[in-house]
Amino acid sequence: MSLSQKILYYVGCTTCHLYPETGKAMKKILDTIGIDVEIRDDEPCCGGALFIMGHIGEGIKKVKENIEYFKIHKIGKIIVNCPECYKTLKYDYPKVEKEFNIQVQHSTEIIAQAIKEGKLSLSKEVPLKITYHDSCHLGRYGGLYDEPRFIIKSIPGIKYKEMEFYKEHAVCCGGPIREPYIELRNQMSLTNLDLAKRIKHLVTACPTCYYNLDGVAQLFEHKVKVIELINLVAYSAGLISEIPGVELGG
Repeated sequence: MSLSQKILYYVGCTTCHLYPETGKAMKKILDTIGIDVEIRDDEPCCGGALFIMGHIGEGIKKVKENIEYFKIHKIGKIIVNCPECYKTLKYDYPKVEKEFNIQVQHSTEIIAQAIKEGKLSLSKEVPLKITYHDSCHLGRYGGLYDEPRFIIKSIPGIKYKEMEFYKEHAVCCGGPIREPYIELRNQMSLTNLDLAKRIKHLVTACPTCYYNLDGVAQLFEHKVKVIELINLVAYSAGLISEIPGVELGG
């Protein structure tokens, strides 16, 4: 990446429109690490949803439009916290345009590296029993299984335990099918919540998984609390005052 190129923090549609505070928390983490990023108000959708729904032609058109957008704004690296954006930008864009060579990193890669290099200190205790839900796009597609677990285990006070099905055997939250098959989505999310019920707190590094798991937990008044990994990190780093939806000490 040349000195004239910029690092884009690509917030993603779900975080931008539903969980803007999580996006702000990630920006605070990046500032603490010392990574200067650009955030754009005109950020376009990555187009991943178009491919998932089978609109391949529209998806390819969107990819080409976005690549031109990145060129115009001199983007040399992209940081994302949405696994669908990660999978789409990192693996699908080069299939459409072989010349696409912008480096794409997920937030868990950035945070894990910063912890290892001593650039991010997680010193605030989080006295919770926690397990982790592997996002399909981040895990099975992206192969990022170890980074989220390393981050969680770096936070003092946490008692970590794996779910019965994890990593490549993890159960999908049901997010990609929630529009046509909402009842099936509910059952898939409930399966994950039930698998975590003895641990009480379920962490995810995917805003879409969070949307489904937390929404179903509230809909069915499930006792498991769902936590976005970025918020967990930001709290332990002293960058936010509380973890949304969680009472500490339990």
